[in-house]
Amino acid sequence: MRISNDIYDVELSEYIDIDGYIYLNSRWIDIYKVVGWPEDIAKLYGIESLSSRSWLGHTRYPTNSPGRLPYYSHPFAAGDVAIVHNGDLSSYGANVNFIKYRTHVKFTGNDSEAIAYLLSFLAGELGVEEAVKELMYGRRYRWARLDGPYAVAFMVGGPRPVFGA
Repeated sequence: MRISNDIYDVELSEYIDIDGYIYLNSRWIDIYKVVGWPEDIAKLYGIESLSSRSWLGHTRYPTNSPGRLPYYSHPFAAGDVAIVHNGDLSSYGANVNFIKYRTHVKFTGNDSEAIAYLLSFLAGELGVEEAVKELMYGRRYRWARLDGPYAVAFMVGGPRPVFGA
């Protein structure tokens, strides 16, 4: 069942003992989330039968999320951008204000999601390479700069996908 443009509530015939699951898709990227163990994701979505040139995964919730529900878990996506992240952004408040001002999106309330929206917006404005520089240095968009101890891995889908860390 479709919940919104990119979010589906997936009903599967085989029961797996998990608290929740979610599937998001864009033109180039599919996101599979579950509250459970990695093998639960593989079983629930039939990962063994899927093929991809690349996979991006993470086995935990963002540090500052309320957790428990699958939409709070990694990876996070915005459009054709998917990210996983470790660390804590001290710039989170400024980053969220910038995104809300520029894109008017709503948030679950964690810094990983903010990074996905920032990278998606900036890549659309500047291209991926310049967007990454902007996240690092904030020369054009001061409040888009990420600050704090963190590491990010990302994928930007498209006919020529871009990967980075």
